[in-house]
Amino acid sequence: MNRCRLPPGELQEQVVEERGRMADLFQPEYRRTTLLLIIIWLTSAACYYGNSLVTTELLSMNYCAAPGATASTGASESEKCTCSPLSSSDYGQIAITSVAELIFTPIAIVLPGLIGRRNSMTMCQIFVAVPFFLLLTCVGSSWGVTVLLFIARGFAGSISTVGYLYTLEVYPTQSRGVGLSCCCVAGYFGAILTPLFSQVLLRASVHSALVVYGVMSVTGAVASFLLRIETKGRKMQ
Repeated sequence: MNRCRLPPGELQEQVVEERGRMADLFQPEYRRTTLLLIIIWLTSAACYYGNSLVTTELLSMNYCAAPGATASTGASESEKCTCSPLSSSDYGQIAITSVAELIFTPIAIVLPGLIGRRNSMTMCQIFVAVPFFLLLTCVGSSWGVTVLLFIARGFAGSISTVGYLYTLEVYPTQSRGVGLSCCCVAGYFGAILTPLFSQVLLRASVHSALVVYGVMSVTGAVASFLLRIETKGRKMQ
């Protein structure tokens, strides 16, 4: 009609690839990464929210709130963990631990670009575990407890930031949304579990609860170290 010829070739219907399948996360190429990320997200969320709950519990217990307190074990430990109302100083210390996330945010932004995502998550998990293990010595001062929980909370928040970055970069476009959703569910599961340790177990045995959080952080550090794919400088698929 307009005296123009059609371009050579044949029109074909565009093939729409399947995407957004949970099974794609467990293909041989990404199976190990997915399982390790589930562990990392679960442990980091449990330690992050557990830190917030443990802060209040420890400050309200004579076990470590009273100056000069010493660590104890067994039945005597639970007997010494009597609760007392929070003072204005306790509320101030709780607020200080909350500020840690703002102070440590620049670290979470700069560190992955310097040493990579895997190493950043590994280092942050280790620095979450160390304060929990140091709390086993019962530092003898509520401010000592605050400093350790401040460090743990700051690095726990950094893990979440770097974890989001790594998860978004490691999966291809067709699986990225499903991969992030799967990891978020693992994090929610960790948040659901943490009150069992930070409140129920801690009131029965402070040492046991702190050891649980320390071990979870170490487990997350090992999982981060075992990740095969480093996304720093890697082209997104």
